[in-house]
Amino acid sequence: MTSAALRTAPVLRVRPAIPSAAQTAIAPVLLILGWAALSSSGLFAADTIPGPVPVAARVLDMATTATFWTDIASTMTGWALGLLYSTIIAVPLGILLGTSDFAYRSCRFVIEFLRSIPTLGIIPLVALIYGTTRQTELTVVVAACVWPILLQTMYGVRDVDGAALEAARSYRLSRFQIIRFVIVPSATPFVATGFRIAAVMAMLLAIGIELLAAVPGIGKTLAQAQMNAQMVDVFALTLVTALMGVAVLYLFAAAERRLCRWHPSQRIPS
Repeated sequence: MTSAALRTAPVLRVRPAIPSAAQTAIAPVLLILGWAALSSSGLFAADTIPGPVPVAARVLDMATTATFWTDIASTMTGWALGLLYSTIIAVPLGILLGTSDFAYRSCRFVIEFLRSIPTLGIIPLVALIYGTTRQTELTVVVAACVWPILLQTMYGVRDVDGAALEAARSYRLSRFQIIRFVIVPSATPFVATGFRIAAVMAMLLAIGIELLAAVPGIGKTLAQAQMNAQMVDVFALTLVTALMGVAVLYLFAAAERRLCRWHPSQRIPS
Protein backbone atom coordinates (compact mmCIF):
# COMPACT_ATOMS: atom_id res chain seq x y z
CA MET A 1 0.00 0.00 0.00
CA THR A 2 1.38 3.39 -0.98
CA SER A 3 1.87 6.28 1.45
CA ALA A 4 -0.97 8.19 -0.25
CA ALA A 5 -3.32 5.26 0.28
CA LEU A 6 -2.26 5.07 3.94
CA ARG A 7 -3.07 8.76 4.47
CA THR A 8 -6.57 8.37 2.94
CA ALA A 9 -7.40 5.09 4.70
CA PRO A 10 -10.11 5.41 7.42
CA VAL A 11 -8.83 5.41 10.99
CA LEU A 12 -10.07 2.44 12.98
CA ARG A 13 -11.17 3.56 16.47
CA VAL A 14 -11.81 0.92 19.10
CA ARG A 15 -14.48 1.86 21.59
CA PRO A 16 -13.68 0.92 25.19
CA ALA A 17 -15.88 -1.79 26.68
CA ILE A 18 -16.76 0.53 29.59
CA PRO A 19 -17.41 4.28 29.04
CA SER A 20 -14.77 6.55 30.54
CA ALA A 21 -17.30 8.19 32.90
CA ALA A 22 -18.22 4.78 34.30
CA GLN A 23 -14.54 3.87 34.70
CA THR A 24 -14.01 7.07 36.71
CA ALA A 25 -16.98 6.32 38.97
CA ILE A 26 -16.08 2.70 39.76
CA ALA A 27 -13.49 3.38 42.47
CA PRO A 28 -15.57 6.03 44.36
CA VAL A 29 -18.64 3.77 44.30
CA LEU A 30 -16.60 0.82 45.61
CA LEU A 31 -15.12 3.06 48.32
CA ILE A 32 -18.59 4.17 49.49
CA LEU A 33 -19.90 0.60 49.45
CA GLY A 34 -16.87 -0.54 51.49
CA TRP A 35 -17.46 2.29 53.94
CA ALA A 36 -21.13 1.31 54.35
CA ALA A 37 -20.21 -2.35 54.81
CA LEU A 38 -17.59 -1.51 57.45
CA SER A 39 -20.06 0.73 59.30
CA SER A 40 -22.69 -2.00 59.51
CA SER A 41 -20.31 -4.92 60.07
CA GLY A 42 -20.37 -4.74 63.88
CA LEU A 43 -16.56 -4.85 64.08
CA PHE A 44 -16.52 -1.52 65.93
CA ALA A 45 -18.56 -0.12 68.79
CA ALA A 46 -21.88 1.49 67.93
CA ASP A 47 -21.61 5.01 66.45
CA THR A 48 -17.81 4.69 66.10
CA ILE A 49 -18.00 4.62 62.31
CA PRO A 50 -21.21 6.23 61.03
CA GLY A 51 -22.39 5.23 57.57
CA PRO A 52 -22.14 7.41 54.46
CA VAL A 53 -25.83 8.35 54.49
CA PRO A 54 -25.91 10.08 57.93
CA VAL A 55 -22.53 11.68 57.21
CA ALA A 56 -23.75 13.11 53.89
CA ALA A 57 -26.93 14.32 55.60
CA ARG A 58 -24.83 16.03 58.28
CA VAL A 59 -22.72 17.77 55.63
CA LEU A 60 -25.88 19.11 53.99
CA ASP A 61 -27.18 20.21 57.39
CA MET A 62 -23.91 22.03 58.17
CA ALA A 63 -24.04 23.76 54.80
CA THR A 64 -27.19 25.59 55.90
CA THR A 65 -25.41 27.29 58.83
CA ALA A 66 -23.42 30.53 58.74
CA THR A 67 -20.77 29.10 61.07
CA PHE A 68 -19.83 26.45 58.53
CA TRP A 69 -19.23 28.97 55.77
CA THR A 70 -17.35 31.27 58.15
CA ASP A 71 -14.98 28.39 58.92
CA ILE A 72 -14.60 27.63 55.20
CA ALA A 73 -13.85 31.29 54.45
CA SER A 74 -11.29 31.45 57.28
CA THR A 75 -9.48 28.36 56.01
CA MET A 76 -9.54 29.58 52.40
CA THR A 77 -8.18 32.97 53.49
CA GLY A 78 -5.22 31.34 55.25
CA TRP A 79 -4.64 29.10 52.25
CA ALA A 80 -4.78 31.94 49.70
CA LEU A 81 -2.56 34.31 51.71
CA GLY A 82 -0.01 31.56 52.38
CA LEU A 83 0.14 30.68 48.68
CA LEU A 84 0.37 34.36 47.70
CA TYR A 85 3.25 35.10 50.09
CA SER A 86 5.05 31.92 48.97
CA THR A 87 4.76 33.04 45.35
CA ILE A 88 6.02 36.57 46.09
CA ILE A 89 9.09 35.11 47.79
CA ALA A 90 9.79 32.09 45.58
CA VAL A 91 9.35 33.29 41.99
CA PRO A 92 11.83 36.24 42.00
CA LEU A 93 14.30 34.20 44.04
CA GLY A 94 13.92 31.24 41.68
CA ILE A 95 14.57 33.46 38.66
CA LEU A 96 17.67 34.90 40.36
CA LEU A 97 19.05 31.46 41.23
CA GLY A 98 18.22 30.16 37.76
CA THR A 99 19.95 32.98 35.89
CA SER A 100 23.07 33.26 38.06
CA ASP A 101 25.50 30.36 38.43
CA PHE A 102 27.21 32.18 41.31
CA ALA A 103 23.96 32.62 43.23
CA TYR A 104 22.95 29.01 42.52
CA ARG A 105 26.23 27.55 43.80
CA SER A 106 26.32 29.91 46.80
CA CYS A 107 22.79 29.16 47.98
CA ARG A 108 22.50 25.48 47.04
CA PHE A 109 23.57 24.13 50.47
CA VAL A 110 21.42 26.64 52.37
CA ILE A 111 18.37 25.72 50.29
CA GLU A 112 18.89 21.99 50.76
CA PHE A 113 19.44 22.51 54.51
CA LEU A 114 16.34 24.66 55.04
CA ARG A 115 14.01 22.50 52.94
CA SER A 116 15.13 19.44 54.92
CA ILE A 117 13.64 20.83 58.14
CA PRO A 118 10.32 19.02 58.81
CA THR A 119 7.46 21.47 58.59
CA LEU A 120 5.58 19.87 61.45
CA GLY A 121 8.68 20.33 63.64
CA ILE A 122 8.41 24.12 63.57
CA ILE A 123 4.75 24.22 64.60
CA PRO A 124 5.43 24.28 68.40
CA LEU A 125 8.00 27.08 68.01
CA VAL A 126 5.76 29.18 65.74
CA ALA A 127 2.75 28.59 67.99
CA LEU A 128 4.75 29.80 71.01
CA ILE A 129 5.73 32.97 69.15
CA TYR A 130 2.40 33.89 67.56
CA GLY A 131 -0.15 31.89 69.55
CA THR A 132 -3.44 30.83 67.98
CA THR A 133 -3.40 33.56 65.34
CA ARG A 134 -3.37 33.82 61.58
CA GLN A 135 0.39 34.50 61.68
CA THR A 136 1.00 30.96 62.93
CA GLU A 137 -0.91 29.48 60.00
CA LEU A 138 0.78 31.73 57.44
CA THR A 139 4.29 31.17 58.79
CA VAL A 140 4.01 27.39 58.60
CA VAL A 141 2.29 27.39 55.20
CA VAL A 142 4.86 29.74 53.68
CA ALA A 143 7.76 27.81 55.23
CA ALA A 144 6.57 24.66 53.45
CA CYS A 145 5.12 25.97 50.18
CA VAL A 146 7.91 28.29 49.16
CA TRP A 147 10.17 25.36 48.21
CA PRO A 148 8.22 23.64 45.42
CA ILE A 149 7.58 27.00 43.71
CA LEU A 150 11.20 28.15 44.14
CA LEU A 151 12.75 24.90 42.94
CA GLN A 152 10.40 24.53 39.97
CA THR A 153 11.04 28.15 38.96
CA MET A 154 14.80 27.69 39.29
CA TYR A 155 14.84 24.45 37.30
CA GLY A 156 12.54 25.97 34.68
CA VAL A 157 14.84 28.96 34.20
CA ARG A 158 17.94 26.77 34.00
CA ASP A 159 16.19 24.57 31.41
CA VAL A 160 15.68 27.44 28.96
CA ASP A 161 17.02 26.61 25.48
CA GLY A 162 20.51 28.08 25.09
CA ALA A 163 19.89 28.78 21.39
CA ALA A 164 16.90 30.95 22.31
CA LEU A 165 19.04 32.90 24.77
CA GLU A 166 21.79 33.39 22.19
CA ALA A 167 19.24 34.57 19.63
CA ALA A 168 17.82 37.06 22.14
CA ARG A 169 21.31 38.40 22.91
CA SER A 170 22.10 38.67 19.18
CA TYR A 171 19.07 40.97 18.87
CA ARG A 172 20.55 43.05 21.72
CA LEU A 173 17.61 42.53 24.03
CA SER A 174 18.11 43.90 27.53
CA ARG A 175 18.32 41.56 30.54
CA PHE A 176 14.77 42.47 31.52
CA GLN A 177 13.51 41.80 27.97
CA ILE A 178 15.23 38.40 27.91
CA ILE A 179 13.54 37.48 31.18
CA ARG A 180 10.19 38.86 29.99
CA PHE A 181 10.10 37.36 26.47
CA VAL A 182 12.33 34.25 26.67
CA ILE A 183 12.85 32.98 30.20
CA VAL A 184 9.40 33.48 31.72
CA PRO A 185 7.45 31.82 28.82
CA SER A 186 9.90 28.89 28.72
CA ALA A 187 9.80 28.37 32.49
CA THR A 188 6.00 28.73 32.81
CA PRO A 189 5.22 24.94 32.66
CA PHE A 190 7.69 24.32 35.51
CA VAL A 191 6.30 27.19 37.59
CA ALA A 192 2.72 26.03 36.99
CA THR A 193 3.63 22.56 38.27
CA GLY A 194 5.17 24.15 41.36
CA PHE A 195 1.98 26.15 41.94
CA ARG A 196 -0.18 23.02 41.69
CA ILE A 197 1.97 21.11 44.18
CA ALA A 198 2.17 24.08 46.56
CA ALA A 199 -1.59 24.76 46.35
CA VAL A 200 -2.54 21.28 47.56
CA MET A 201 0.22 21.36 50.19
CA ALA A 202 -0.98 24.77 51.44
CA MET A 203 -4.55 23.51 51.84
CA LEU A 204 -3.46 20.44 53.82
CA LEU A 205 -1.16 22.49 56.04
CA ALA A 206 -3.72 25.26 56.65
CA ILE A 207 -6.25 22.71 57.89
CA GLY A 208 -3.59 20.86 59.88
CA ILE A 209 -2.40 24.03 61.64
CA GLU A 210 -5.97 24.94 62.53
CA LEU A 211 -6.45 21.47 63.97
CA LEU A 212 -3.19 21.37 65.98
CA ALA A 213 -2.81 25.03 67.01
CA ALA A 214 -6.52 25.95 67.37
CA VAL A 215 -6.33 28.64 64.69
CA PRO A 216 -9.90 29.56 63.64
CA GLY A 217 -11.11 27.57 60.62
CA ILE A 218 -12.55 24.22 59.56
CA GLY A 219 -9.65 22.38 61.25
CA LYS A 220 -10.42 23.91 64.64
CA THR A 221 -14.08 22.90 64.33
CA LEU A 222 -12.96 19.38 63.46
CA ALA A 223 -10.75 19.24 66.57
CA GLN A 224 -13.62 20.43 68.74
CA ALA A 225 -15.91 17.74 67.31
CA GLN A 226 -13.25 15.12 68.04
CA MET A 227 -12.88 16.29 71.65
CA ASN A 228 -16.66 16.12 72.12
CA ALA A 229 -16.79 12.61 70.57
CA GLN A 230 -19.22 13.80 67.87
CA MET A 231 -18.30 11.08 65.41
CA VAL A 232 -20.79 12.05 62.71
CA ASP A 233 -19.44 15.61 62.78
CA VAL A 234 -15.85 14.32 62.67
CA PHE A 235 -16.58 12.22 59.59
CA ALA A 236 -18.58 15.03 57.96
CA LEU A 237 -15.86 17.62 58.48
CA THR A 238 -13.16 15.18 57.35
CA LEU A 239 -15.17 14.62 54.17
CA VAL A 240 -15.43 18.39 53.68
CA THR A 241 -11.66 18.88 54.06
CA ALA A 242 -11.02 16.09 51.55
CA LEU A 243 -13.39 17.72 49.06
CA MET A 244 -11.62 21.06 49.54
CA GLY A 245 -8.25 19.46 48.75
CA VAL A 246 -9.63 17.72 45.66
CA ALA A 247 -11.28 20.95 44.47
CA VAL A 248 -7.97 22.83 44.75
CA LEU A 249 -6.12 20.05 42.92
CA TYR A 250 -8.57 19.97 39.99
CA LEU A 251 -8.78 23.78 39.84
CA PHE A 252 -5.02 24.22 39.54
CA ALA A 253 -4.66 21.26 37.18
CA ALA A 254 -7.26 22.82 34.86
CA ALA A 255 -5.53 26.20 35.09
CA GLU A 256 -2.20 24.54 34.30
CA ARG A 257 -3.66 22.80 31.23
CA ARG A 258 -5.14 26.07 29.98
CA LEU A 259 -2.07 28.21 30.70
CA CYS A 260 0.36 25.69 29.19
CA ARG A 261 -1.82 24.19 26.46
CA TRP A 262 0.99 24.73 23.95
CA HIS A 263 3.37 22.53 25.95
CA PRO A 264 3.73 18.85 24.90
CA SER A 265 3.03 17.64 28.45
CA GLN A 266 -0.47 19.15 28.31
CA ARG A 267 -1.49 17.72 24.94
CA ILE A 268 -4.08 15.04 25.60
CA PRO A 269 -4.16 12.46 22.79
CA SER A 270 -7.55 12.25 21.10
